[in-house]
Amino acid sequence: MKKSLMEQVFLIVFWLAFLFFIFLIILLICIFPFFLMVYSFNYYRDRETTIFSITKHFYNAIRLFYLGLSFLVAYFIFEIKYFTLEEKFTSSSVPTDLIIMSLIGILLVIFVHTHHFILSVLAIQRFYLYFFWNTESFKDSTWFLKWTYFVFYGFHILFFISVKLMSENSQAFVSKVYSMAYPIYYIGLNMLLFSAALLYIPIFLSVRKLEHLVSAKFYKPHKYILNQTKLILAFKTAHFLVWIFWIYRNGGTFFLYCVFCIIDLISTPVTIQMSYLYCSKRNVQTLKFMFSKVFNGLKVEPFTLQNEATIMALS
Repeated sequence: MKKSLMEQVFLIVFWLAFLFFIFLIILLICIFPFFLMVYSFNYYRDRETTIFSITKHFYNAIRLFYLGLSFLVAYFIFEIKYFTLEEKFTSSSVPTDLIIMSLIGILLVIFVHTHHFILSVLAIQRFYLYFFWNTESFKDSTWFLKWTYFVFYGFHILFFISVKLMSENSQAFVSKVYSMAYPIYYIGLNMLLFSAALLYIPIFLSVRKLEHLVSAKFYKPHKYILNQTKLILAFKTAHFLVWIFWIYRNGGTFFLYCVFCIIDLISTPVTIQMSYLYCSKRNVQTLKFMFSKVFNGLKVEPFTLQNEATIMALS
């Protein structure tokens, strides 16, 4: 009876997760144009904030991500349209197709994991910035962001090369390396993110005590980083719950890791964009203004000037 109840709970969790995943895909498609418009509208004002190098980096990274994702989807559609099912299994081009699609997918996953690491370091930097007041830390972040991507991609390239060299001796050993190394790497990356997020607790406590003294110009821009961290932690908590049920079902760890990577691939770009759109009252007002223009057209013309003035007046 107890097992039957757990089976029902697992089934409910599975369908809820599936529906939420579909919702994320829809959101991933729909949110991008609004993110571009709001960022462009607020570009010159964002340049005056202390984290402009960070927001600009995420903006460029998101555009690059969608470019890679668009190429992957277009390539996949091309394969379906111009190759029959029989050709896919007999044509000599199949290995090349799989390599290209897998390579693009791996590059996108590494991008997501690099973003998680950057958020962890930014949380630590935010803690230092708040308590020691060194604004130069954010102004000089460009080199750090570039080197972080270089290190992450370099690490994975070296890992794949070493595994390829080892595969010539023992295929079973390589399979064991994959099944152990990547789950350990993934768990370590998430533990770093959770640990860094805890540093926001003393910041919250300090802000609540000195709320009337905290400059809005200093504090509000950093809500972009904070919102990203909170949303990603929410997704990671959901990962943990799914992991518990998966262990109960005696599922494979490496397969679960692949599922988590796919979820991260969809949820992280959504998180970056949602965090920016809702990190300040000004961005929310700009988003509402964009929606009003899209859905009401010329009817909002008398309201436009007032709305623009209101948006520009917000800090």
